[in-house]
Amino acid sequence: GSCTIPEISFGLGFDGRKETSFEPTNQADYNHGSADAIAIITQFMCNNLVNSCGADATAQATCAAAETAANAVGGGKTGAAADTFNGFFGIATNFRDIEAVDDQGNPIAGTTGGSVSVAVTGAAETGAAATAAATAVAAATYVPAMLSVISTD
Repeated sequence: GSCTIPEISFGLGFDGRKETSFEPTNQADYNHGSADAIAIITQFMCNNLVNSCGADATAQATCAAAETAANAVGGGKTGAAADTFNGFFGIATNFRDIEAVDDQGNPIAGTTGGSVSVAVTGAAETGAAATAAATAVAAATYVPAMLSVISTD
């Protein structure tokens, strides 16, 4: 395929929002605004893999599994949901440490912590994807991906 690894960011202030929300980390391959529920972003990204990126069946199945798992974590509204999705692609993030905030700007108690498994996918990524990883909002650590959807240019 022609796109980078799907990755989701979670944080405060995306698109001027008062509440925490989700957005695709790579807006070049996954151009979508933020959403307060991860399901909107995961559905878009998985559809984009098929419709725009030309991803193979393995990448599509991995994305579908990641989408299902992420939607089940914290009601799909906590940083742990983004960590779960990213973990399916071998990306370790710590968005679970960001406290969720409602649309009035109030912190939501009990929305941090926990642990997330990260798939082991191979050696370190190089090129533009590695540069993007170094500058990502959450300082995500990229690891290689075995999926043909990945571009390492």
